[in-house]
Amino acid sequence: YSNRTDGDVTSNKLGRTGV
Repeated sequence: YSNRTDGDVTSNKLGRTGV
């Protein structure tokens, strides 16, 4: 996942923080 704004939101749903 990208460390961008949209990527951070998407990865946040998976319990990650924009990794």
